[in-house]
Amino acid sequence: SDIGRLLAPLSQIQFDKSGFIESDFAVQKTFPTDFPELLLSQCLETESIKTIFDEFLMCKLKKCISYFKQVSFESSCIQLVHGDFNPSNILVVKQEQFWRPSALLDFEFSYAGSVMGDISSMLREAHLMPSDFRAGFLHGLENENIELPKDWKQLVHLHNILALLEIAARSDPKKTPCQTQDIHDLVIYHLNAVEIHF
Repeated sequence: SDIGRLLAPLSQIQFDKSGFIESDFAVQKTFPTDFPELLLSQCLETESIKTIFDEFLMCKLKKCISYFKQVSFESSCIQLVHGDFNPSNILVVKQEQFWRPSALLDFEFSYAGSVMGDISSMLREAHLMPSDFRAGFLHGLENENIELPKDWKQLVHLHNILALLEIAARSDPKKTPCQTQDIHDLVIYHLNAVEIHF
């Protein structure tokens, strides 16, 4: 639950539009409303993606474009999003006998958008973690009054499919075989999970 609390301060930093944040903390380049579909289409055209996924999976991934059109990536609250919210970017400190999350590190990929971006990142590999991890994280969000949209489960999977494909699209599968295999397996997991909801 402590990890969920780390997102609360970010919700206090709000913007009037979503997009990339410049050095002056202003949003100069906004995201188009169909940004997820555009990015997915671009990723699927890269040689890296075509190398990693077979024809069957490529067809399933192309179907995701229609899924993106059925959910809203926009949020009534446009806030600071860390962009790489995962355990490796969390500073922990020892308090008595326990290690506690203390601060977020590395805002290199931050942007203005929906908190679902960060929530999805943290839940990307939740199925590989102890069963109480996800429950504790969601409980922490609830304690901080961070409300999840009704279709949050679909959004988690779609966010992660898009993020993983974006990473894969700019990588060289031959140079990063372990990362490539991880991405391949995670995409299949989230793809199978999201199909249940559509």
